[in-house]
Amino acid sequence: MDLFARTGSWAAIAGGALLAGGAFINLLPPDYASNEFSQEVTTGTFALTATLRFLSIPLLIWGVLAIYARQADRLRVFGLVAVVLTLTSLLLNGSVVFADLFITPSIAHQAPAILDGNPGGRLGAGFLLAWVSNLSFLLLGIATLRAKTLSRWTGWALVIVGLSPALPLSGTETIIGLGLAAAGFAALKPRPTTAAETVPASLIGP
Repeated sequence: MDLFARTGSWAAIAGGALLAGGAFINLLPPDYASNEFSQEVTTGTFALTATLRFLSIPLLIWGVLAIYARQADRLRVFGLVAVVLTLTSLLLNGSVVFADLFITPSIAHQAPAILDGNPGGRLGAGFLLAWVSNLSFLLLGIATLRAKTLSRWTGWALVIVGLSPALPLSGTETIIGLGLAAAGFAALKPRPTTAAETVPASLIGP
């Protein structure tokens, strides 16, 4: 389990870097935001960003499981719920990235109007749900801070990731990736033990 947890921290670093890198490429010129989305999805740049983001998902799932494993005995019910919601969020966002990589290019050729219009109904609700689900990282960050097992920076990095969807920024996905990489890096370092934590329970009393 220790090997799984420590290698999982490196998986979170790698996954966060891939997600941040893939999202950052979209911010570089040329800016496709001024063009139709159906044109963007057929470019090599979009295929590259979608591939990097797609590869990040299994690594981030591994990373979240590793963060949970290293503090499972201290997270309790709140932490367990936070982990389940976080994994659900990654699966939802992974399905969106899967669609970007394998489905939308075909739609762009056959029915570009679907991509260029404003998604509504269940399709729009699905995209909104996947994006809002990133708030689950906020719960995991709070649970990690309460558990006091990992470095506090792990918890704060997850809190930042969870709050990122609420920021009115165009590079939010890049911030999420960097935050998850930072959480994985901070999880490599053991939390400093205080004097109170090192005193045996028998000396502290009932």
